[in-house]
Amino acid sequence: MRKSPFPPVSPTKSRRLKNEQVRSLLDQHGGDDGASDRHVVHYLYPHSINARPRWEVASNLVKLGFFVDIGRGDSGVVAEEIREVASVDFDSLTEAFEQMTRDNGWVYDGWECEVIHKPQNEWSMRIPREALQIQSIDWK
Repeated sequence: MRKSPFPPVSPTKSRRLKNEQVRSLLDQHGGDDGASDRHVVHYLYPHSINARPRWEVASNLVKLGFFVDIGRGDSGVVAEEIREVASVDFDSLTEAFEQMTRDNGWVYDGWECEVIHKPQNEWSMRIPREALQIQSIDWK
């Protein structure tokens, strides 16, 4: 599991609720609990005239270990990573994005990820140990 590169931040109730809404959709569309690592995309956009330049925001995100794409959209930055989305650490990460963008004249527009579908009918070839008792056979 990838840990947040930001210092730990307590997520606000609003941030936790926003994340829970996305996690609820994951569950509805495939029984995904968010615990498995997957491709996660975060969206950031400038919010004011005095916003830090896009190249500077992108450069800082690369230093923190994110894959960054500035080719999508007109003025935003897309930060990508591989991680789970169900932990308190993930909620802390998204809150840190919220604070970092706000402090730099940007806005954190949320995240999205792939749905990891759970198999509908899992079955196992496991045979209970007690069923594997060796029985003697009379060959006469």
